[in-house]
Amino acid sequence: MHRRNFAGFAKAVSLAFLFASIALTAANAETLSVVADPVQSHVYFSTRDNVHAIQGSFRVKDGNFILDPAAHSISGAMSVDVPTGQSGSHMRDGKMQSDVLESGKFPVATFTANGFEGELARVGDSHVRVHGTLRIHGSDHPMVLDFSVHIEGGNL
Repeated sequence: MHRRNFAGFAKAVSLAFLFASIALTAANAETLSVVADPVQSHVYFSTRDNVHAIQGSFRVKDGNFILDPAAHSISGAMSVDVPTGQSGSHMRDGKMQSDVLESGKFPVATFTANGFEGELARVGDSHVRVHGTLRIHGSDHPMVLDFSVHIEGGNL
């Protein structure tokens, strides 16, 4: 594994979590429970090489979060299935899987949330920044992810 290749990839990748279908329930009067549907949820990424902008996705394995909007607290994690990563180029994806991510050795990446900024509306649109740690390729990386959130009819 070429460490500099992975370090460059990790720095260049910006993650945007898209939860196509998430169950949102009130765990109690103050908190919300968020559960990702692995069939319909993906993590999308974008990065650049020397010439091109590259976009792709990974499938979500599982994800569960408990949010307390009033306290700005969040706990929980979401895991992605690293071998499902694809960017639309079979050759590039093969190199990404074998040389950069080593998905056979590190098949799961997990984002663990530990706080958020912004106001989360119970209904309608919100923008929040979620703080946490991305564990990928056996190493932890502190990260802040921006989310545009729309809550309607119990779905996020």
